[in-house]
Amino acid sequence: MEFRGKPLIVWSIEQAKASQYIEDVYVSSDDDDILRISTECGAIKIKRPSQYAVDSALSEPALAHALDNMDNPDVVVFLQATSPVRGDEDIDNAVTQFLMSGKDSLFSVSTAQEENGSIYIFKVDTFKRDRNRKAGCTTVYTMPQWKSKEIDYPEDIGVCEHYMGLL
Repeated sequence: MEFRGKPLIVWSIEQAKASQYIEDVYVSSDDDDILRISTECGAIKIKRPSQYAVDSALSEPALAHALDNMDNPDVVVFLQATSPVRGDEDIDNAVTQFLMSGKDSLFSVSTAQEENGSIYIFKVDTFKRDRNRKAGCTTVYTMPQWKSKEIDYPEDIGVCEHYMGLL
């Protein structure tokens, strides 16, 4: 899907690559075009099994599969492509907060304290133990309401494109 002039996945890849903390960028997908675009942008592709790629699938099985195909990271920063309205500074600020907190996981929320799907950070050992990206002692990273927009339906695209213009 095109989003503000480039494929939607490219936004998350570029944001991750701009982080001072993220060493390797992986993209998990069952879509060959997304994987091709991702590798062209410098990401490492992980071919996701189709059962983990349906709309009703939870993120945890796909994350577990991805972890099995990574080089044993201690911490994962999980960025959902459907929540692109975040600045590079949001990722670094969230990672800094996570590292300083000593917690096992972090997830981003809006100012209304609603989970916004933008940033998840977790210790891999805690994830593997509990099979949950929000496992163990958790903290939240608060983002402005306008950065908490997600693309769940076609009508969300225009709203998110508008707010991306504010970054």
